[in-house]
Amino acid sequence: MADIIKTAMLYSTLIVTINAFVVILALIIKTH
Repeated sequence: MADIIKTAMLYSTLIVTINAFVVILALIIKTH
């Protein structure tokens, strides 16, 4: 059970990191 929670947390962190990266990339493209 703990492994499932750990995996879910890892995926959530990964998704948030990817979303932040995409937003920053979009802002950089917009400003140039």
